[in-house]
Amino acid sequence: LLLICPIGLLLSGVLLPRALKDSALSQGHGRDENVVESLKSAWSFVGGVKAFTAMFSTSVAVFTAGMIYKGAFLSNSEAIVNDPAKLQVIYGLTMIAVFIMCGVLQKFFVTKILERFTIPGSLLLLPIFATACGIFMAWGLIGGLGIKPQYLPFLIIGIILWWVPRWSIDDVARRTALAVVPNERRARVSFIIDLLPICVGLIAAGLVLGLTFATGRTELAPLIALPFALFAIFPARIMAKEWDKALLS
Repeated sequence: LLLICPIGLLLSGVLLPRALKDSALSQGHGRDENVVESLKSAWSFVGGVKAFTAMFSTSVAVFTAGMIYKGAFLSNSEAIVNDPAKLQVIYGLTMIAVFIMCGVLQKFFVTKILERFTIPGSLLLLPIFATACGIFMAWGLIGGLGIKPQYLPFLIIGIILWWVPRWSIDDVARRTALAVVPNERRARVSFIIDLLPICVGLIAAGLVLGLTFATGRTELAPLIALPFALFAIFPARIMAKEWDKALLS
């Protein structure tokens, strides 16, 4: 089963360009550009529109927090449960719950949320939920206020608060926001807005989690991630203020 995804990606990489060879999508913008020029063009677009600059900043911060949360959830859950079979069951049930919640939100609520909060307002929700995730996970690991340390239910609640909005409201709002980018630049801008923040988040999360493992204080990882989630709120608010200008740019 693990081979299905990479094989599918390889087939898509080989067959999709051939299928689109004579279509309008394969024509591009009529200018020859190398990789460096393409990336510079996309970066100049992101840097030249304040709303997308803010979107990039909030994406880097919130994805860094999210990657740390995921690593903290997996490592600390393993230490709490101390049984690989039970851990697989807990992780599987959590993912099923996340899948169901995302499906319900996508089906019945995401469109209404986008209409109510608009695109930038909807993108502001993920940093808020990421902050709540950090609070629950740190509370569950450190304890306090009647909660004993290493309290697994709070870890599960926390990671759900991250995963559900990430793969429902935020994902749809992000795709909708990128729809305003000109066709010839959309894929390259998407690379900067979507993929680059995830790469940065993975690297930063690896450093943070490695540090907590080295010091034996893995329970502190959510506390370290929390400032990233809080910081992400501020550029998200800037994006909301600048969005109307971006549409007219």
